[in-house]
Amino acid sequence: MSELRDGLVKAGFPCETWDQTDVVIGAAQSGTCSKGTVLSTFTSADAAQKSADKTKALVGELIDLSLLVGPNWIINDPRAEAMQKELGGVVVSTKAK
Repeated sequence: MSELRDGLVKAGFPCETWDQTDVVIGAAQSGTCSKGTVLSTFTSADAAQKSADKTKALVGELIDLSLLVGPNWIINDPRAEAMQKELGGVVVSTKAK
C-alpha cells in the first residue's frame, strides 16, 4: 500500500492525510488519502479488475465514478485520467444521469 501511496505523491498528487481503513470489499488493503481519494491494493490483477467491474455495475449511472485500475491496485478519484498519464493503468468511469 505504501508503494502505491508514494507513487501517487511522486506523480504530483498530494496525500496530506492517510487513513488506512481496509474497508474496500475484496481488497487486501485500502485507505483514504486527503479529500476522499481511495486507494486499494489486491492480491492479483484479476481481483482488481473484478472489483472495478463490480463497482461500475453497482453504481451504474447513479454517480460520477472515476477509477484508475492498475495491475493489482485501484485509485478511486475524479482525477483518474490525469493520474493515468503519470501512473499508467486503465480508467474506468461512469457519468450520473
